[in-house]
Amino acid sequence: MVRKILSVLYIISAFLGVFSGSVSAFAEGPSTAKVSGLLFGDYYWLAKNHIASSTDQTGFWIRRAYLTIDNDISDHFTSRLQLEMNQNDFNGLSTTVTPFIKNAYLKYSRSRHSVLLGISGTPTWSLVESHWGYRSIEKTPLDLYKFGNAVDGGISFLGHLDRQKRWGYHLMAGHGVGAKSENNKDKKYYLAMTNEPTDWLVLQIAGDYEENNNAGTFVRNQQFFIGLKQTEGRIGLLYAQNFEELTTGTTQKIEIASAYGVLNFEGDVSLIARMDMLFDHNPNASKITYLPMIDTARSNLYVVGADIKVSETVNIQPNVELVLYNGNNEKDLIPRVTVFYKF
Repeated sequence: MVRKILSVLYIISAFLGVFSGSVSAFAEGPSTAKVSGLLFGDYYWLAKNHIASSTDQTGFWIRRAYLTIDNDISDHFTSRLQLEMNQNDFNGLSTTVTPFIKNAYLKYSRSRHSVLLGISGTPTWSLVESHWGYRSIEKTPLDLYKFGNAVDGGISFLGHLDRQKRWGYHLMAGHGVGAKSENNKDKKYYLAMTNEPTDWLVLQIAGDYEENNNAGTFVRNQQFFIGLKQTEGRIGLLYAQNFEELTTGTTQKIEIASAYGVLNFEGDVSLIARMDMLFDHNPNASKITYLPMIDTARSNLYVVGADIKVSETVNIQPNVELVLYNGNNEKDLIPRVTVFYKF
């Protein structure tokens, strides 16, 4: 069995052109494990909500907690096991926090290329989330509006195509149900191509495709991103389209545009602003955790806030989210104080 696994890894490496012909890459070396984690949550006030009974709701919740174990197995092999846990929002049941596996993969790296086997991050918004940098305040657009999964189980190929590491790629074949176990024969395919022509500019085209053979339908995302980053701050511009073929034979299209800016000041203080525009109504909007929206109207999301670094591991992030609906007088207004902690 071990010989078969090594043979598969050999073939994958040979396909990428990064295997040197020596079996020394598989030699065991000293293993080094590192434990890390993060936690963030809010004190929130639903100052205004389109659900009348939710208006003036206040409370505390933990929106995300991670416990991560990274292990350097050898010169070429690493692994990650990550647990995630969070509390339900005000519309969910009152239950205890239950952890689940978020990431669990084995990674083989050689030269500028890597292969991941297991549950790992998808190409759909990993770069955007890293550049945005404030997952503690809000998810990236495709994540927030439920147009994909942050992780998926399968195999990934990623790395750089040139020695200067200006051109990057991330190719993945997964089962399409995120961190959950596979329950169908269909697969989901992802691809992201990235270009960094300078140290302060990054461009990316990303997309994914999933077909439901039983229903004869498909779901497809395509995303275009431009990010600028310097010491003084950063700016991100995103445009995305989500296509879903319905069982009726019609194709539903949802367009999203998003822009954000972060301005850094001396004293470890940053100001944050973001705007998302949905040009079509989103049938999944009412299912958004912590920020359910009207799913029959187009919406604009506005986020403003500040990031105050009070120690090397703790940030206080006061912020306000406002959702306005086109052709509708309803709105959602949520002031929050977010606390972010990492170790």
